[in-house]
Amino acid sequence: MDATKGKTLEEISRIVTDISQSLAVRKEKLAPQIEDLRAVRMEYSELEARYVGSKRRFDSTRAGLAAQRAELERLCDQL
Repeated sequence: MDATKGKTLEEISRIVTDISQSLAVRKEKLAPQIEDLRAVRMEYSELEARYVGSKRRFDSTRAGLAAQRAELERLCDQL
């Protein structure tokens, strides 16, 4: 019984070691891609911040121009 348990534990230990080695190899292989991804994410964040700021300014300007147009149309209708 103890021998069977010992073999089972050794087999499980071997499987865990194999999995750990496989993960280490994959992690090492993916490391350059992960670094590139981080750089792209940083660039995306900067671009998105610029976009949001520009969109906010555009929306504000559009609302102001729409209000001016409505006022001019009202004045034209009065005349």
